Amino acid sequence: MIAGLLIWYLTEGTKDPPAGGSIESVSLSDGNPCCTYNVKASIKGYDGEDCMTRAVIIDAITNEQGTQFDVARYRPDSDDDEGAIDSYIGINTPGSYIVRFILYAPNGTELDRQDSGPVTVSDNSGSVAPGADYSP
Repeated sequence: MIAGLLIWYLTEGTKDPPAGGSIESVSLSDGNPCCTYNVKASIKGYDGEDCMTRAVIIDAITNEQGTQFDVARYRPDSDDDEGAIDSYIGINTPGSYIVRFILYAPNGTELDRQDSGPVTVSDNSGSVAPGADYSP
């Protein structure tokens, strides 16, 4: 029995925990000018390594996507950490939009993605339309 436990510990018990990450929530924190989002992520197994978060703006009517761009770097302080960032995503063309946030591992592998709720920009100043439909 003890020999079996010792063999298990030597083969399984010393392995690193599985690495991964997820975007726990995306919420609109300020809409004028459009838009600042709060993005909360949970990351496991990348202590001290940079995990990039990128975003892409998507037209909610046509589903046309822009080009991905960097919005934040998470650097976990432990092997199981979480953090939140406020990220300004400038949208100044009238229309309805969704912002997709994508979390990447240090090696560039996609870990998770989450879309914001739709937001309607009413004019070229980036003002969100009164009563705009938004739900995370």
